[in-house]
Amino acid sequence: MTISNDTKEMKSAFSLDVRDDGVAILTMDVPGESMNTLKVEFSQQIEDVLSQINADSSIKGVVLVSGKDNSFVAGADISMLAACENAEDATSIAKGGQQMFDRIEAMPATFVAAIHG
Repeated sequence: MTISNDTKEMKSAFSLDVRDDGVAILTMDVPGESMNTLKVEFSQQIEDVLSQINADSSIKGVVLVSGKDNSFVAGADISMLAACENAEDATSIAKGGQQMFDRIEAMPATFVAAIHG
């Protein structure tokens, strides 16, 4: 599957604020969208943030929050799934997501999600 990307740099959906007490706040806020959805295009963005967290030994914990006022994450972007041409494309997306979660699980920092509601 080919994911087209504009030559303009996309603003990251993730921002990291590392506090002095060793807790980092990782905010997901998809630019220009009313809800956060998971997209293949975010894979490099989250990899970059996870590498930053892993490289900073002062970070003991990470709190994942939404930058949206009324929701956390709606799930996978349907248009991403609709672009799959075959089962292998969908499997590749699912494997990439699982690898990201496996990486988080193996990291030395503890991750928690803070969900409104």
